[in-house]
Amino acid sequence: MFETLATISAEEASKPVGGGCANIAAQVNHIWFYLDLTNRLGRGEDVGKPDWDGSWQVGEVDDAEWRMLIDKLRDAYEEVKGFASSFEGWDERFIGGAFGMLAHCAYHLGEIRAGLCVIKGNRDKGA
Repeated sequence: MFETLATISAEEASKPVGGGCANIAAQVNHIWFYLDLTNRLGRGEDVGKPDWDGSWQVGEVDDAEWRMLIDKLRDAYEEVKGFASSFEGWDERFIGGAFGMLAHCAYHLGEIRAGLCVIKGNRDKGA
């Protein structure tokens, strides 16, 4: 994921991918929201009713905001990775949740890469 995000400028991340579709910055924020929510639940925090619609409310971003989104995502990812590598209570529920998280993130990475194809054309096949 981070290798792909490193190829995207703030200007590109801000472009809507299609009529009424989220931009890449919103996709990244949504993934961060999901991982952050998972981490908070794992720490036993009361998260109330998550604002899933709000996780998509990202418009144009500048360079600093784009870097901040990627940094927040990386921090949340590192926390999930740390939990997964040290957690000893793996049962069906946790394994199912882990696979669900993986599928969710992979889906949105696919959306980001499809968006790149629209924004950059077919020239960036290595991303």
